[in-house]
Amino acid sequence: MRMAGKLLLILCAFVVIYTATAYLRAFKWEPAAAHYSRESMEVIAKPWNVNHILSRASLTLKTIPTQRIEQMVESNNLLLGSFIHLNYKINCSLFSGSDTYDNKKHTYATCDIPAKFEKKSVHFMLQLLYERDEWFINNMQIK
Repeated sequence: MRMAGKLLLILCAFVVIYTATAYLRAFKWEPAAAHYSRESMEVIAKPWNVNHILSRASLTLKTIPTQRIEQMVESNNLLLGSFIHLNYKINCSLFSGSDTYDNKKHTYATCDIPAKFEKKSVHFMLQLLYERDEWFINNMQIK
């Protein structure tokens, strides 16, 4: 019984430490993801620029044909115009999963960006991928 008690104690300690590190990662990475989202909006949408999107793109986003990204940029430019400023605080949610280009587990952030553009205000969604100690744009769309 004594050995079972020690094993249970070790298991409980492991669960507590694992849960605590997940909260610490979220505490650290959520503000970093929000900051990266803010920077990205200013770089890619002030004015809209395909090359700036590609420079911040994840490997998955880079697999999309450039013509589709160009069409999205043209559409966003016609619909919204250039980015002006944020309306409210950016809200990011973290989650884990696999990407389409590999089978490794990655950390993602989905960031809701309430932004004012020249033509109207919208909620813009950026999905970010954390890899090699930095964030990359994995997907983007108007909510």
